[in-house]
Amino acid sequence: MWLDPVVEEVRKRRQELMAEYDYDPKKILQAIRKEEEKYANRLVYSTQKPKKAYKRKPTISKNITIN
Repeated sequence: MWLDPVVEEVRKRRQELMAEYDYDPKKILQAIRKEEEKYANRLVYSTQKPKKAYKRKPTISKNITIN
């Protein structure tokens, strides 16, 4: 099985970060929020709601013949 080096690097870093915060999701989120505050001038927030997907009605082709 082929291993992608980028994926392996991301997984390794994830494990390092989780260990740094004792595998505690609350501590990890606190650290993320601190970073968000630190770089608040660089963050972009969307004010628009995502558009709903357009549902197309099924169509029947008139060119089909059944024998």
